[in-house]
Order: sequence, then structure tokens, then C-alpha cells
Amino acid sequence: MLQKRYSYSKRDSVVEQIGENKILMVKEFSISVDVVLFRLKEEESQNYRKNTKKVLQVFLVKRSKEPYVDMWAIPGIYLQPNQNLSQCALECVDRKIGAKDFYIEQLYTFGNEQNDPRGMAISSSFLAITNKYNEKLKEQGAWFDLISTHTGDIYNYNFIGRETVLKASVKASKSPTTNSALQDAKVVNSQLAFNHSLIIHYALERLKNKVEYTNIGFWFLPPAFTLTAVQEVYQLILNKPLLTANFRRKIATQVVDAGQVKSGAGHRMPKLYKIKN
Repeated sequence: MLQKRYSYSKRDSVVEQIGENKILMVKEFSISVDVVLFRLKEEESQNYRKNTKKVLQVFLVKRSKEPYVDMWAIPGIYLQPNQNLSQCALECVDRKIGAKDFYIEQLYTFGNEQNDPRGMAISSSFLAITNKYNEKLKEQGAWFDLISTHTGDIYNYNFIGRETVLKASVKASKSPTTNSALQDAKVVNSQLAFNHSLIIHYALERLKNKVEYTNIGFWFLPPAFTLTAVQEVYQLILNKPLLTANFRRKIATQVVDAGQVKSGAGHRMPKLYKIKN
């Protein structure tokens, strides 16, 4: 389906005084829906006594036209007049990514002229998670390992693909109320298109926050999983080690015995669990 971008220029806007406030009245602008899709990559170990190494990955697409031609970006499409944001997000996943089984929620809305060099643009972003590792996705996209580190208020990201390594840095302070590093967040430098490194930063901070009080982390796992695998997911998202005994007490009310054991795991095969309904 051909998608229309509603063009905008400064000639199409006017500042009106309403009471004590000056309001920017924009006649035309673009609204896009952008989706940050995460998954875990598991690197199998030859030694069954050792756990598989897990790496967080994000799905990126290579742009085929200006602006930012040949640069990598998170998948996105323009909102059409007959759509709501959720419908547009699902269409974006279907058309640009091709995933069939995933979790998705609205993340944040960005709106300023720095988002798009063509003019005023509003981006409504979504966070999505899939546990399908072998699922074939769209050919114009690729999975990138996402490695994050931070020093003080600078958050550095490496996006490692098969043939490409991209870098980005975001400056942000931690909020005293939520402990999320989103206060005054802005891109310092980025090899991704638009402000997409900032959107990915927001998605990671949302993940870190929500794993503390929801079961969102289980979406990275297959229907049946070991307790060790759950802990590895949480440690990867939070980027810190967790005490096993404390962690298992914390999730005890969220899981039940699946009545299975993990095959190929040596003589003491660990139990498999599933999410409690």
C-alpha cells in the first residue's frame, strides 16, 4: 500500500496567542509509528554444564531513500487517516518486520523538528518483544547485537551486525522518582537515522523499569523454561548480577511447574516451568 507523508514547512505554521500562551498552529505535518523490536540470541555451548550465552538484539532496517539513505533505523511507517496508533503499529510489524508472535505496547511520543530534517514530525514509538529466534523476517532488515555501557550520564550503545558495527551515545539523568535514565535525554552522537538511538534508549529504560514489577521479561522465553533462563534474562536486561535465592523467591508466584525437564542437560536435568495463568 502506498503511504502518504503529509508534508510540512514553516510557511504552513503560524503562532497564535491564546491567553498567556503562544501556540504553534501547524497545518500539515507527518505522524509516524516506529517499533523497537527486541529478542534474545542464544549462543549454544558445547559443554552442557555451561549455560548458553544470551545477547540482547534489536531489529533494524536499512533505509533505501533520503533522508538518511543507506543508514540503519528502527522500522516505521506513516499513520494513515483511517488508522489508530495501535493498528498502525501492528501493520508496521507485519510489513516492515514480518514477526508473527510478539508482545507490543506503546512506548513514548516524540515531537520536534530534530526528529526529521524535512520538517515537523511526530513519532509515536512502540516497544515489542519476540521469543522466536529462527523466524525468518523481512530481507531488508537485520538483527543487531545490542551492547550497552554507561559512565555517569552518558549511555553508549554498540549495534553489532554481521558486517556492520554502529555506535551511538545518549546523555540522560536518572529521574529521582522512577530511577529511569530519561531526564533531559538527548542524542550526543549516533550512526542510526533520525533520533532512533534515543527511542531505543527509551525502550531499554522501559524494559529495566517494567521487569521489576511485571512479567514482561518472560516474553523473551519459550513457553517452557528453566528458572536459570529466567534469571539470565533479568540479569541481561538490568545489566547486573542477581542473587539466585532472592530472585527465585521474587518470581515464585509468577511460575508453575510445566511437568517437563530440559533434555540434553546432563544427568540432573532441570525442571521446566511456565507462566502462571
